[in-house]
Amino acid sequence: MTKDRSVNNQFTGFLKIPNLFSKTKVFSVESFETSNYANCDVGHLDFKQLQKHKYLGKRAEFFMKSYLEQINNFHSIHHSLQVRDDKITLGELDFLFFDCNREKWIHLELICKFYVYRGNQNHTDIESWIGPNLKDRLDYKVHKLKTHQLKICKSLQAKRLIESLNIDAEQIETNICYKAKLYLPLEDEGLQLNHTNADCIQGKFYNFETFKAFKHSEMLFYIPQKREWVGQPEAHYRWYDFNKAEQLLKPKIHQKRSQMLWRKTKTGDYFEDFVVWW
Repeated sequence: MTKDRSVNNQFTGFLKIPNLFSKTKVFSVESFETSNYANCDVGHLDFKQLQKHKYLGKRAEFFMKSYLEQINNFHSIHHSLQVRDDKITLGELDFLFFDCNREKWIHLELICKFYVYRGNQNHTDIESWIGPNLKDRLDYKVHKLKTHQLKICKSLQAKRLIESLNIDAEQIETNICYKAKLYLPLEDEGLQLNHTNADCIQGKFYNFETFKAFKHSEMLFYIPQKREWVGQPEAHYRWYDFNKAEQLLKPKIHQKRSQMLWRKTKTGDYFEDFVVWW
């Protein structure tokens, strides 16, 4: 039962994560929204298949595939189509499916990321977001998508693959679903975002020393495993005190691994932050 509750939180939490570029035209393709999540049931998930996917990116693809399969107007769903030139892999099409409402085939690229804000007045907001371990820059990912991933559907090799499925490659429309959770510095207030969606802001980030200031609070804590990062703290059910949270966080920080932290107050307020190692 507890495993089912955790997976349900991950599945519905993933579907509820906002699209990073839904309100701007950073890309020349349409944003794809998972707004019909209320119609989805975790009971349709294949738990044995899900257990095979340890990495968060693959679990996100699994959840998206389940979403597409449960929405009535999506049919003929193909997933993870490898585009090859002889024996060389050029890339892949994350999803290819027919949208009955729009009466067209959709090539969907899925991204699920977590970013902290490291910008200043000399940076655009796209240049200001980076992964919590300082290794995954948003601007680099945007460049790769524009120059490669969103164009691969138009390559000769992709067209051959698509036509082998009896689909007219010229009639395919590419969409992007760029789900992201954003975290601001603890002292930052009133940040203006010009290119990214402010609805993606989930909480704050701070270092381990700042976390220790919670020692005498009456809050409860939970350190979600990475596969749980897509979930929501208010849907969680297992909590522990500061001493336990500190015990679990300390080795991760020493290993230079930033960690998501969920907090619950005595009055029933929930917070989602990152404790960073740097």
